[in-house]
Amino acid sequence: MKQIVRILLSSLKYFAVSALLISISGCSSDKREDGLSYVLKQIYQGPDLTLVELSDEMMEEIEIAAKDEVEYTLESSEFFTSLEKRYENYVTVGCYEKIISQRIPYKHHLSMAEMGYVMNIVDIEINKNVKSPNIYDFIVKITLSPKKDENIDLKVKGSAQFENDGNRITFLRLLED
Repeated sequence: MKQIVRILLSSLKYFAVSALLISISGCSSDKREDGLSYVLKQIYQGPDLTLVELSDEMMEEIEIAAKDEVEYTLESSEFFTSLEKRYENYVTVGCYEKIISQRIPYKHHLSMAEMGYVMNIVDIEINKNVKSPNIYDFIVKITLSPKKDENIDLKVKGSAQFENDGNRITFLRLLED
């Protein structure tokens, strides 16, 4: 009888540890998907009027600095400080430097605001790549609405590579329509 109880207890411990490991690994995957979803929403949901306003303020500061012949660094502007804070928990420094150099975090927001368009994300599909545990493929379905009452449907496909032992994106590939 004691041997049966020991076997049952060891089986329960095994199942408890297995369940814990499964839930931990599931959380990691969910955390990656949540982070990727956040980044995609930051890029494609907008225009973000706060970013547009900060960009306008930065342009005014640049003009004043040029007029007064004072040095002005873009990186110290509230515009770029705000962008860095938005992404710092979701992308590595190297990834951020690459996407910021390509204007990815803000180019759509500024152009959509200028043209009077609105970008709405309809759906985001994220799938873990079967060949690599650190790569996630995605499709973002977007509706672009001009001031008129017509909608344009767009699709962005891409992939994100994550740190080996973390949840931040190291590389982001976007293939826009």
